Amino acid sequence: TAAATVTFTANAVDITNLTIYTFSAQSIGTAAASRIVVVATSTSNDIAVSTLTVGGVSASRAVTGGDASATVELWQAAVPTETTADIVVTYAAGNGACGIGVWAMYGASSVVSDTLTSAANPGTGTIDVPAGGICIGGAASVTITAHGWAGITEDFEQAFGEADRRHSGASLAFAAQQVGITLTVTYTGTDDGSSMAAAFS
Repeated sequence: TAAATVTFTANAVDITNLTIYTFSAQSIGTAAASRIVVVATSTSNDIAVSTLTVGGVSASRAVTGGDASATVELWQAAVPTETTADIVVTYAAGNGACGIGVWAMYGASSVVSDTLTSAANPGTGTIDVPAGGICIGGAASVTITAHGWAGITEDFEQAFGEADRRHSGASLAFAAQQVGITLTVTYTGTDDGSSMAAAFS
């Protein structure tokens, strides 16, 4: 079978203090029967996402990483139709801000074959990626000026909330199987944050 592909499609922030965040008309890529939309969520506290929908389709959580100052999660949903969608992120409690990054995977399964999380600076760990698989990562942090990714390719970086709060995302498709590859997010500045990644088969 052909290797899966991944396309970064959007990122956005909302710095309002809310429990439910609606990111309207976000790009989710070209419609296709095999499309799986992956959403990274970021916030600068330790409140977890309760539910997430993409165009009304309920997503499932792939991985969560976080500490008291930043929480990042990956969610996924099979959304075969439309090119834009409202992404609704519901937290367990009121939240000071929310950021999202969005990717479209084609030809991948929804199976999460491996994950990693880190609350260190740099954020680092190893992950296995199946042949023809995809790795997607996200990071959120405070008191920094930039993220730097190694192991997968950075797709976006964006401030949210206060000027020193940022979130970032990265992805890469792998034709060959990867065993124990190292992913690293380096924070420029006095970081207090976290990162995570998931591999999809």
